[in-house]
Amino acid sequence: MEYKVGVISGDGIGPEIVSEAKKVLDRISQVYGHTFHYEDILMGGCSIDATGVPLTDEAIAAAKASDAVLMGSIGGNTATSPWYKLAPELRPEAGLLKLRKSLNLFANLRPAYLYEELKAACPLRDDIIGDGFDMMIMRELTGGLYFGQRSTEEVDGVLTAHDSLTYNENEIRRIAKRGFDIAMKRRKKVTSVDKANVLDSSRLWRKVVEEVAKDYPEVARSAIREMMKAAGTCAYDEDGYIQKGVIVRHLILPGHTKNSIAVLDELYGTYGDDLTISLMNQYTPLPQVRNIPDLNRRVTKREYEKVLDHALDLGITQGFFQEGGTAKESFIPLFDYEGL
Repeated sequence: MEYKVGVISGDGIGPEIVSEAKKVLDRISQVYGHTFHYEDILMGGCSIDATGVPLTDEAIAAAKASDAVLMGSIGGNTATSPWYKLAPELRPEAGLLKLRKSLNLFANLRPAYLYEELKAACPLRDDIIGDGFDMMIMRELTGGLYFGQRSTEEVDGVLTAHDSLTYNENEIRRIAKRGFDIAMKRRKKVTSVDKANVLDSSRLWRKVVEEVAKDYPEVARSAIREMMKAAGTCAYDEDGYIQKGVIVRHLILPGHTKNSIAVLDELYGTYGDDLTISLMNQYTPLPQVRNIPDLNRRVTKREYEKVLDHALDLGITQGFFQEGGTAKESFIPLFDYEGL
């Protein structure tokens, strides 16, 4: 098969890297019978030198017309290069951001794999490295700080810089789905990193990722498997304080006892009494759900006892159950962010 490859050698070490990468592609073409046609595309500092801008419309058109784009590195020494004396929108990295947006390159996939030959160079301790690591790190590329409004101005006689961080739910959902899809082809484990205790953007991020996770139950199962592998069965000291182990805390929701029973069947059927289960009945409706009949009430005694009876019928012995009366307003935190 024939493929058109746009080649952005870029700046600095970029041309050297791309030259070697093309040798690999050429060898692939020989072994597997492909043909690669290369077209050079200017971007970054070299484009500034040649055209006055980091990325031209013609370069974008050439990239869009390619089957793939091979890129080296962009930019130079920010302290000495004349490129960084230009306005921010004319600097090398502005071309990279423009290319991402133009090609809708919203996900950056960065494999992290430890080769045995390079183990001694890894800064992590041996007890952390273990047998090595093999993970895929995903980074969102077309939203957030890099694409928000920014400015530096004098306010009350003081220079003040401003960068806005904005995400919408569609931007979050598409990279979350891509992350879960990739996880399903690997170890079925996803770790989402946010700062939801402080940032509104992170609270939305967590909300959307948790919504997406519902469509990937196997990933949730895998997360529990990994925790069990790492911590195992609960162990307590002589005073009854837990020293290690995994406790799954399950909050029973009003009108959803069938779901709770299914969760118990799944967990106990998989782990038996090796896994400790805590059944929680303190669901307290907040004002935001007053218009949702199914959630605008507390769990009834009958509902909680139905789930508890099922747990006992299964034979669960390692668990925690709650007395009635715990669903009081005193259990609702103030959510005033005091003490952060």
